[in-house]
Amino acid sequence: MSQKLENVESIRPKREIKGWLSLPDFIFIIVVTVISFFIRGIVFPLFEIPFVIFTFLNAVFLVKPPKENPKQKNYNMLWLILRRYFFKEYLPFRSIDVREFK
Repeated sequence: MSQKLENVESIRPKREIKGWLSLPDFIFIIVVTVISFFIRGIVFPLFEIPFVIFTFLNAVFLVKPPKENPKQKNYNMLWLILRRYFFKEYLPFRSIDVREFK
């Protein structure tokens, strides 16, 4: 009767396959690789297989968490960079020039 009760943080099962690779990430890698396999005809014939391998490696890189922010994925960090520099959503702070208000 001396069972220890513990708080449950989450009752949802983790969808991790191994380490940092989760099920949605694995499906993303498979889908990108299959798409690259089907469009390999647009590449010079000598480079078709390296194209598929390179696309697979890029997909693996995108789903890995970066060392600087291990709670995010590389594709999330890439999206933040694109939003900041191309869509101008997060403009840097600047000092207020008093002459602008006169």
